Amino acid sequence: MSDLNTWIEDNQDKVKMAALGGLGAVALTGFATHSWLPTIAAGAGGAVIGWHVGDLLYPEKEEAHAESIRLAAEGPIGKDFAWINPERGSRGAVKATEAARATAYGDRCRSLESKIETKEESRVEQMTVCEQKSGVWKVVG
Repeated sequence: MSDLNTWIEDNQDKVKMAALGGLGAVALTGFATHSWLPTIAAGAGGAVIGWHVGDLLYPEKEEAHAESIRLAAEGPIGKDFAWINPERGSRGAVKATEAARATAYGDRCRSLESKIETKEESRVEQMTVCEQKSGVWKVVG
């Protein structure tokens, strides 16, 4: 039981979204059909969808990774900015691969390379980030 409690504590946001998705689907389907089988199926489907939405909204590794992207976007070409997430067992590094360039819209953009290692895989991603007028760097490609 303590393993389940630990798992729920580690995934609180995703569990909440799964519960909301399941309850929402049950409420809508039960109200519309007044039948238990479609209601159960909709509740399970809603929970799965809610879990994935929670995964998108609350990706724990993204905080450290996003900070490394920002540092690399503002840093020198070729310098690795490492990040690690011990809770998820993931880590990596991000570096700028070229100097910043201006776009026709006046944004400052830069190409980055991100190395990501998880328990399941290792991969290298190429991305383009642009500095918005607010000063925030946004991944655009």
